Amino acid sequence: MEKINIVHIISGGGIGGGEKFLQIFAKYSDKEKIALHFVVPEKGVLYEKLSFFGYKPKVIDINKSLFSFETFLRLKRYLIRSKTDIVHTHGARANYYGRIAAYFAKVPVIISTIHNSINDYPINALKKKFYIYIDRLTSSFVSEIVSVSNYIKESLVNDYKIAEEKITTIYPAVDFQSLLPDITTSAMKKKLSIPESSLVIGQIGRMTNQKGFEYSILSAKKIISQFNNVYFLFVGDGELKKRLEEKCISLGIKEKCIFTGFVDNVGNVYQIIDILLMPSLSEGFPVTLIEAAFFEKPEIAAKVSGIPEFIKDGVNGILIPPADSRALEAAIEKLIRNKDMRIRLGKEAKNRVSELFSPAHMLKKYLNIYEKHIEKDF
Repeated sequence: MEKINIVHIISGGGIGGGEKFLQIFAKYSDKEKIALHFVVPEKGVLYEKLSFFGYKPKVIDINKSLFSFETFLRLKRYLIRSKTDIVHTHGARANYYGRIAAYFAKVPVIISTIHNSINDYPINALKKKFYIYIDRLTSSFVSEIVSVSNYIKESLVNDYKIAEEKITTIYPAVDFQSLLPDITTSAMKKKLSIPESSLVIGQIGRMTNQKGFEYSILSAKKIISQFNNVYFLFVGDGELKKRLEEKCISLGIKEKCIFTGFVDNVGNVYQIIDILLMPSLSEGFPVTLIEAAFFEKPEIAAKVSGIPEFIKDGVNGILIPPADSRALEAAIEKLIRNKDMRIRLGKEAKNRVSELFSPAHMLKKYLNIYEKHIEKDF
């Protein structure tokens, strides 16, 4: 059988969950069976990562306008020129442009992976209805929809009114090999000016309202006043970074709160964190929790969206109500005072991720979907 020509189209060009997902495809896919092509919106971090793996991503900015005939035309021509067997879309704009372009390019199979629910986006009710309408309209072109959590699957059924039998849940994988640190714990702490014996409480992610960094900072005020050896580490960039730093200054805790910005090898950070926080207001699926679990880190997370599909309260982590800095504060204090509990939760979390979230496990499921639809349409 000839190789299956697959074109992945993505809305984002940074380093979020969908972008990490594509890097796993680029690095670990069975190149004897499939030939991969990528369409990205910009020459950003994702473009550089895919180029590093030996691919030549096509840059088509699908984000500049919702209705651009030129964009549709460029995408359609690229799909025809690539002799595309399958289009695989990621993200709202990618779904819209990719599905329609694939339909008119007569691509036989269209797959969409949904990484976030419409409820995860801070948009008004009118815009939400519009996006749901567009997505529902173009979903008729799709052979199969993959959700990254059962929470998202429920949203697709209830909000988008998509038939349940058309949706499959496949949890996203984590490239554990890429997380291996290239610096010692002592050296990393020294680099960040954190004393060797300190306890580090960390949060990693895009600094947006969705991720709930402000609740970590509010809880840090009391924790730092109670425990002299505790430092808070905030990793990532985003629109709220400056405001969050200013909040730490106003609370008088700036010396114990470290903002790293973007970190290329996030494994260097995970290894020095003693407690990981995820007080998000919503999460399609918590990839950061999976990464931290690989390092056996105890985790405190909000009981929202797809998070409870991984964290079982008191078993492999602690769940708290969303938008509740006092509950977060109490959970942090509990783990600081109980080292045995930290160790137990971390080990249980590691046990869950080792096999279930491996690249091989995820890619095998996607290959089964590809081959099923290719056999049906050829």
